[in-house]
Amino acid sequence: MLEYPAGGDAGFTRTTAGGSYSFRGIAEQAWTIQPSLIGELDGSVNEMDAATILSAAAGEITLGPEQLVAADVTGRGSVSATDAALVLQRAAGMTLTFPVAIVCNSDWVFFPDPGAAPAFGIQTVTDPIVSLERCVPGSITLNPLVGEVGDRDFMAVAFGDVDSSWASVRAGEGAQQSSALSLGRPLLRGSSALVPIELEARRRFRALHVVIDYDADAVAFVSIRPSAESREALVVANDMETGRLIVGAASAALIEARQPFTLEFDVLRPGRYPDVWIVGSQIGPL
Repeated sequence: MLEYPAGGDAGFTRTTAGGSYSFRGIAEQAWTIQPSLIGELDGSVNEMDAATILSAAAGEITLGPEQLVAADVTGRGSVSATDAALVLQRAAGMTLTFPVAIVCNSDWVFFPDPGAAPAFGIQTVTDPIVSLERCVPGSITLNPLVGEVGDRDFMAVAFGDVDSSWASVRAGEGAQQSSALSLGRPLLRGSSALVPIELEARRRFRALHVVIDYDADAVAFVSIRPSAESREALVVANDMETGRLIVGAASAALIEARQPFTLEFDVLRPGRYPDVWIVGSQIGPL
């Protein structure tokens, strides 16, 4: 967006696939360039982002300035397990947006990366300020904008995308289906069935994403139980779609467990093993 600082005229344009943009036929006066974007995340917010936030909250790693803004999806000015939980819920499809995205009216935050000072006028750079109280978008003001001025760039960071995986996901280089993940043999206990999620022996993980389909006429999902080794991990289970379960898990530390989680189902057809199967799975680093 190109906006007159006094709040008068405003013009809008979309960038190309490569991120370039231009405005034509505008008056030679003061203008502010201010990007915004809703959506277009392409699956870049995932369980590994939640695991990274947990590690940062535990003091095990230090996040850079842009990473801190991406990780603080609650807008509280710091990162915590609450931020990780919200990212995990978003990755599992349980929520559509973050609190800071609502305040900023954008799923992205833009950091100005201006070129050299223009030949005429004054250039003012405003870095983004993001919190639950207010959101000041990143912007570049040219006062005045005279003639042709180029190289007024911005670095885009998606809220929740702490590891900046958007570019690789967009290029088709994201996580692939994992053959290391499977479902174990169900254990029937009266009207309940316990179905373990199994990993290859000695396989360790910090993040896990698995999509499971099941016969909703035969079983009903009840809960997910962590093993002793996985007790410190955050885990969510999205069963909002009939016959489909999405499980997401994240941990600050590496977890090694043959059966990290067990799914519990109510058996609606007693005496029969539940018809449950994996249709997609990824283990992290994602």
